[in-house]
Amino acid sequence: MATLVEVLYKDSIEVVQYLLEQGEISYSNTLGGAVPKIVLLAAASYLEVEVCRHINEFYGEVTGQQNEAVAFVNNKAVSRQYHTFFDWRSGSANSFFRLFGEDALSHFKVRMGSDVDLVVAVKDFCSLGNLRNQLVHGNYAAFALERTAQEIFVLYESASRFVERIPELIRHRSLASDEGA
Repeated sequence: MATLVEVLYKDSIEVVQYLLEQGEISYSNTLGGAVPKIVLLAAASYLEVEVCRHINEFYGEVTGQQNEAVAFVNNKAVSRQYHTFFDWRSGSANSFFRLFGEDALSHFKVRMGSDVDLVVAVKDFCSLGNLRNQLVHGNYAAFALERTAQEIFVLYESASRFVERIPELIRHRSLASDEGA
């Protein structure tokens, strides 16, 4: 099933192409210039929601679905804090996993050392987040995004592979700790 980001990307490209086919070159160019920014914001926003959802689900599991504990973590540690979880410019998720403790960070580093696809996905995730920050904090209308909508979408697809693996990365470390206890 396609995500809303995939639908938005596909629909936007089709509208730009339709305008071009109708001879509406000016409108096609105007919309075509905005589509990369639209796709970037949609992709970064979607991934933010997914990361926060994974964190909240994890805390629900480790607290035995104690709604009060999950609400506290969401309200004080997750909500509005997402952009502090990652060092966007470095292309690393180490700061994120460090928030779960040094054991989680060590486990993540081991996985990064043996999984090239994960390394690329994390780099692309951070690149997308960094571009998003530049866009929203650097005068959106004047910001020159030097990537096409397709390039942004490719980053999104790669970054999604990292976000999809966050639950496994967190739980695997957690399960390994439980087994050793």
